[in-house]
Parts: sequence; structure tokens; C-alpha cells
Amino acid sequence: MSLVPVWDAHEVLDAPPFDRLMRILEAEPAFSEAIRDRLFALDRAERPRWLAGLEAARDQAGMPAASVYRDLLGSTHDDELFDFALSRLADEGGTPSRALLQELSEARRDPARRLQARDALRRQPNRVNARRRVGREGTALLSTTDAAGVFLILMALRGTSGGIDQLAFWVDADRGLLDAMRRSSRCESTLRALRAEAESTGRLAFTKLPVRVAAAIAGRAGRRAFDCEGWLAPGAWPALQVVESMKTLPVLEATEARLIEGREGLEATLRVIGTRALPAAWFFDREDLGRAGVGLDEFEAASQAGDFSDLTRRLGGCYALRRRVAKMLRSMARWFLYDERRRMAGHCAYLAQQLECPETAARSEVLRLMLRRSRSLLSGTVVRRVGSTFPE
Repeated sequence: MSLVPVWDAHEVLDAPPFDRLMRILEAEPAFSEAIRDRLFALDRAERPRWLAGLEAARDQAGMPAASVYRDLLGSTHDDELFDFALSRLADEGGTPSRALLQELSEARRDPARRLQARDALRRQPNRVNARRRVGREGTALLSTTDAAGVFLILMALRGTSGGIDQLAFWVDADRGLLDAMRRSSRCESTLRALRAEAESTGRLAFTKLPVRVAAAIAGRAGRRAFDCEGWLAPGAWPALQVVESMKTLPVLEATEARLIEGREGLEATLRVIGTRALPAAWFFDREDLGRAGVGLDEFEAASQAGDFSDLTRRLGGCYALRRRVAKMLRSMARWFLYDERRRMAGHCAYLAQQLECPETAARSEVLRLMLRRSRSLLSGTVVRRVGSTFPE
């Protein structure tokens, strides 16, 4: 799965990092090293904004990705930054990018096919057959990936006996992968949790994986690799990237066109949250639930029972809830636009606008009628403004 953030270009161009990055690109001779040092010093929460500003500044300056990201690719052990820089080079293509990839491969004593295979997996997630029985070819899989390769193996070993021991054998045979895993505290803690789970239950359970790990698996596993209930653990991860990973899940397709259609849509949304197909933190905090008179224990009880009818009635008038769902819908609209699915982008943006307007959001019957009309009115080539596309 690509970890490249999706952003709003107009928002980025007005951001302070854009001005500072332009000054770096224009005046700093060793700008690649300066950018690398600046990104390493940032908190993770600040990175998406800076990466977006960096791309906007690079486009305006007309600079190739190879010159901007050379130092970042050559020294980082941060998977997120490495994936971002690698995807920029792969998307841009051209002789400078290919030459830099070859140079990095030789410097890291890595075969060139390793970086190429990593990018191929990012572009073709169905290339790995999750249902295939994994035998000796597991070693070959490890040779075409870096630390993320362990997630592919875990995916393929799902439910097999002795899978953890077999994985440990493969890791011991690949010193480069072992070193990469040791540098990744997330990967190490995940393996410990999976070992404990396997020892207690006799099978590998993916419901307890961190969100980033689960999303990494989903991005490579293909549509049929997982059940749509209980595979994604709640956690603090940027909503945009979780939505991007969910493009492989049937649950998104089942709800993208009917997330909010009056009472039925709200209940369907609560059901999706309750089955942990989406992180509950997107939608609720203690203040939201407190204003609606709902406790966290009640929500958990409803999730276990699978009955959200009472919660639907009590939360239906909660504007904070509608605002959170609208924010998620706008994130979905950006992803659909990024993926050139303009029809669904306009659809999600329209629903978000309706949700944030209490007068129209309360008229569920009108919403349903307009929702049906949106499928035929949305243009397939441009995303029109809601006001000019839909009748009053």
C-alpha cells in the first residue's frame, strides 16, 4: 500500500512550510540534506503537512524527485518516509530516478530487483496470492521485500500451525530482514503479540494487529484475503490512509453510497464502527457520547449484541457525530478523486455537505431522494460544485 498522503493543494500552498521549503530549494546548496534533517526532526503529526508542502514546492520549482529525495532515500530507516520518497521516484520515472534507484541498490548491497519488486507490490496489490500454500517460496518472498516483507508472510501464514516458527526460520536466513525488523519497534512488538496469540489459540489472529500493520497487509492481500468484520483494530492512525487501505474491503463498497441515509444509514454506520471495520475514534469521544447521554460501556454492549437501534435513536440528533462523519466523507472524497473515481468523489462531498447542514440532514426522506438522483447527475469527467449540480 502506498503511504503517500493525499492533500488539498490549495490548503498546502497557503501553509507556512511551503514558504520555508521554497527558500530551502532556492537558496540552500545542500537542500536535499537540509530537507532530510528537517523531516527527521519533525513530529509524526507534522509530517503530512510538510510532505505536502515539499511536493508543492518541488513542482513549482520544477526540480526532479531524484535531486530532492537523494539524501532522504540514502539514509532513512523510517519506513513511512522511505515509502513516500520511493513512490515519488517511481511515479515520476525517467533516467534520473532509475539511476538513483540503481545507485541506492548497489550502495545497500541489495539486488536492484528488490526495490523494483517493492514498487511492483505497491502498484499491483493482487500480485501476491494470499490463499496459496506457502512453502519454500517464503524465502523468495522475503528476498523481494524489506521489513514490510514480514507482513506478507504473516498474511500468507494465517491460520497455519507452526507459522511463527517457520517465519522465525526464514528471518534467521535473511540477515538484512532481521536487521530491518530490529530497527522497527512496531514490527518487533507485533511479532511478540502474534507469538503469544498463536501459543494460546493455536492460530494467527489478525484482529489484534496495529492499524498500520493491518493496513499494510490489506494493501497487498487483495479483496478476498480477509473477512470484513473484526480485522482492523481501532487505533490512532490518519483517517485518510486508513480509508485508502480500505479500498480492498467489501465493507467500504457496501457503505460508500449509503453511509448516511436518514435513520437506516446512521444505524448502518454504527454497525460498521461496532464491528471495528473503522476505528471508533474517528466518530466518538467522551464528550460526544456524554452530550447524547450514551456511555462507552453502552456502545460496547451494543457492539457485542449487534443491536444499534437504541443508539441510533439517541445519537441521531448529535451534531458532533454528523460533523465527524462528514469529515470522514470528505477524506473519502479526496481519496476517490486521487484514484480518479470522480463520480464517487462528488457523491461523498455532497453527502458531507448535507450532513453538516442540520436543516437538510434532518430531512432524511429528501436526502434519500437526492442521493438516488446523484448517481445520474454526477459528471464522469469533472466534480462539479454541489450547488450547480443538484436542485434545491
